This record gives sequence, C-alpha cells and structure tokens, in this order.
Amino acid sequence: IYPPSLHDALPIFIRNSSSEDFNSSLKTYDKYAAYINKGNFTNIKKLNTSKIGGVGMDLVYDRQNNIRCIPFTDSPADNCGIEYQDILVAVNRIDVRGDSLEEIAELIRGEVNTSVELTIEKSDGHMESYEIERLNKVYKDVEKIGDVPETIKINRFSKGVALSLKKELLNLSTPDEKRIFIDLRGNTGGFLEEGAECAALFLEKGKTIYKYKSKSGTEEHKTLTDGIAKDRKVIIIMDSLTASSAELMISALKSNNPKVSTYGKVSSGKSIIQDVFYLKDGSVLKLSVGELLFKDQDYGWQDVGLKPDVEQQ
Repeated sequence: IYPPSLHDALPIFIRNSSSEDFNSSLKTYDKYAAYINKGNFTNIKKLNTSKIGGVGMDLVYDRQNNIRCIPFTDSPADNCGIEYQDILVAVNRIDVRGDSLEEIAELIRGEVNTSVELTIEKSDGHMESYEIERLNKVYKDVEKIGDVPETIKINRFSKGVALSLKKELLNLSTPDEKRIFIDLRGNTGGFLEEGAECAALFLEKGKTIYKYKSKSGTEEHKTLTDGIAKDRKVIIIMDSLTASSAELMISALKSNNPKVSTYGKVSSGKSIIQDVFYLKDGSVLKLSVGELLFKDQDYGWQDVGLKPDVEQQ
C-alpha cells in the first residue's frame, strides 16, 4: 500500500512520537489501523509458544468502542463467571480501553498456571474483578452444539475451518428438506478465504461469493463447483458481534440461496479488510486495504450491518 520511500520513512517518523500518539493519529484516518512497536510485536510472537497460556476468550471492539468479551465454553474465563458480551475494562489493573486488541492479548496471556486479573463491566453496569488462571487449552472453531434441530456453531474463521465445517455437514442426519442451524453469534471473522469457502459449501457452481474493492480495482469471486450443502434448508443465527468474514458468509448465502434465512440481531457492520505490513525496524502496521461489497452493488455493509429476516426482540 505504501511506496518504498514512505515504507522506509515510517519507522523514522514513529520513533519521533510515542506508540500511543501514533495509533491515535492513525485512527483518525482508519479506525481499524494499529501500530505495534518492535518490542511489543516480539512479545506477541512469543505468545504462541507451548509454555504460554490464556483465559480462553475472544475480544472485539463494538460500535460504541467497548471491548466485548466472547468466552469459549468451559474455558477459564467462562468458568470464573465472565459472560458473553461483558465489557473488558482493565488487565492487572491497567486500563486497556482504546488499546489495540493485540496489545491487550499480550497483557492477558502469560506463563501457564500463572494468573491474571481482569476488571469487567457487567451487563447491569457494575464492575467486577476476576483472578483467572492461565491454561494452554485448544478450543474448537467448529462444533455441533445441538441435535434437534441439528446446529453447528462456527466460532471464528481460522485456517482449516471450511474443511471442519464440511466434515460436520457430511455427518448430519437431517435430510435436506428439513432445516439445520448455523450459529454465527460472536463470530468476529478471521481469514477471508475461509469465510468464502464455508459459503461455497452451500452454493451452486458459478455463484458470486463476494466482490472485493481496493485501489487496484474491483474483483469478483465465484464458486468453482457445486457445494455439498447447496440443497440444504439453513437458518443462520447472528448477532451484533457477527462481523467481517462471518458477514461475508451471510451476504453470500442470502444473495444466492433462497433456502437460507437468518434470525437474530443486526450484525456488526464490518466490511473493511485489513492487511499487515512489516516495517524495516521490526515493528508492524495493520491498515485497511479494501472493502467487501454486496453481490450486485458498489457498496458494502460497513457501519450498517446485515439485518436478519426475523429480528430477535
């Protein structure tokens, strides 16, 4: 996105201002932008080692700039009493409101069997602190959570999710003419390609999955084969934290497959796509580089969201 001269100059400019000041300036132009200095980025990379643990939850900024908690089932966060959509305020009594999610993750994660203190604003507005033990535990990105009707939950679009979803679909006992549910509540996105591949499982060959607009122009991505679930009757459950690649999947299915309907609340409204740029001084810059568009339109659902067919009251 940057010419070489600016790429070289950025680290020099950043050294003359604090990370906080630079991030604040970035967000006036790109609200999803984030700068991570070399030291913090090095620490974040260390979080993937086997000796590092976490509390088992995703975090996301909502439209009001609150940090919403999405605890995984049977995780330390879930078991200690943190609830879905609680608001994170502080980590080890350090106020993290306004910090990048990457930096917050760095504060929360740490040595396995050590603890971290999280200050949470509950749904009724009162503050509560939780001392949580860090564990190194793996949580499923795709899981069957119901039998009658059969329900598959996709927690996020990490690598391999489309393959996992395909396996779950092949194991269903419900016939095509009977409805199944796909639960995308709290799915804040992930890899664009995985969201597109998941959508393609429910579409016929030649259907437009998404359009992508960048400075280079507009690209249209279509399905190459018939999806294994193209004839299934599907209800997608969504809410205000359903975002990005999850919204892409919903948009693709709603615009191409009449057997798909949606239920829940208006989605997050994030059709902007980010990419990560590695600067010469070892720091990292995350910037918006394009936007997902509706199938037959020149605009997307940014800041508006997708409205469900049946809205939950």
